Amino acid sequence: MNPDPTELQPLEQMLGHEFRDASLLRIALTHPSASGNQSKPPDDNQRMEFLGAAILQAVISEALYRLHPGKDEGHLTKVRAGLVNGASLAAKAAALGLEQHLVLGRGQRTEFERGRESALEAALEARVAALYLDGGLDVAGNFVRRIFADELANPDNIAAIENPKGELQE
Repeated sequence: MNPDPTELQPLEQMLGHEFRDASLLRIALTHPSASGNQSKPPDDNQRMEFLGAAILQAVISEALYRLHPGKDEGHLTKVRAGLVNGASLAAKAAALGLEQHLVLGRGQRTEFERGRESALEAALEARVAALYLDGGLDVAGNFVRRIFADELANPDNIAAIENPKGELQE
């Protein structure tokens, strides 16, 4: 699983960042099926997915807050949920072509197809984390704001996710 550094260049160009530590990008590219069942922490993108999800939430939240001062927190919460849900993130990952860079375990294509949406969501979140770990919050935030630019500019066009618990609390 050591691709030639030139194989990473198209992905780096799409992400808008040249990695100082290419191992971060390689880990972000690695689906859990490729790491096998090991007793040590796996070399796959699951830990990065955890971090990337939090960064995505924070960057999207800040962008919505700054871009739409006239919107209340209830509306912004629904819009954010519409942007960072699994289906939305999987669609972004597919549109960016992240699947073609994903490293799968041998013979795992069928398993991947069954969990495709979840795997694409994880792939996007892991790449956000890799950008953060290699270049900091500005680099990760610039990428997130760039790929969500249309949605952030027009939050009323986003299918808001209903949140009955939040509405009850309001």
